[in-house]
Amino acid sequence: AFVAASADSTLRADLVNIGSIGTVTLTANTQSSAITIPIYDANTAVASNLVAWSLGLRVVPLGGATGTVTIDSTFGYPSGNLLSSPNPAGVPQSTANSPTSGDYTVGAASTGFVPVTVLSSGQNLMTLKVNASAGASGNFALQLVDDGTPSYSYWTDSGFNDNPFLFNNVAITSASQIGTIHVNSAAAVPEPSSMLLTGGLLGFAGLMSLSSGWRMKIDEKEALVVATKA
Repeated sequence: AFVAASADSTLRADLVNIGSIGTVTLTANTQSSAITIPIYDANTAVASNLVAWSLGLRVVPLGGATGTVTIDSTFGYPSGNLLSSPNPAGVPQSTANSPTSGDYTVGAASTGFVPVTVLSSGQNLMTLKVNASAGASGNFALQLVDDGTPSYSYWTDSGFNDNPFLFNNVAITSASQIGTIHVNSAAAVPEPSSMLLTGGLLGFAGLMSLSSGWRMKIDEKEALVVATKA
């Protein structure tokens, strides 16, 4: 945990939710742009005064996906960040391979544990990036994970109680998909020999067309340049 907190946590009347990231699209063998994870309170009748937060993050392939998508170690505070004075400053704290291999647990607190009210209109919590392998294609799920204690995905209130984050008003206790990462396969690159052949044909054709009275015809079946007198 990022702060000392009570071990006894129960689902409260305040409904603090992690919002969806929608669908993020990138190409195989590239890194995504910064993905912003939002937060909002679905029941502001009960004020939710947050002093710290933690998210367990995981990417898993969906049916038909190939290759891998991994979470990058680069995390950040987005514009409009929930915490106006976050601790640690600069970037959130992160722990690799937590809860399991390939996962990340990321979190932060407000400096001095000054409470921040979560709004119904929504605020931004953090940013992350993902990396697609060279052979990646298809859809992958970005998930929030927890073991139900909560130990990985939770927020801490001004009384230093840990409260489960919700997604669509449902507590995150194992894995909740908060968005989809769609990877387009990389475009095929022509073989060097094919590129040389094509370049040579076009270059020769251009040279001959400038010669006096010659016109060019490319025999498509034989892949030969035939020069005939105009």
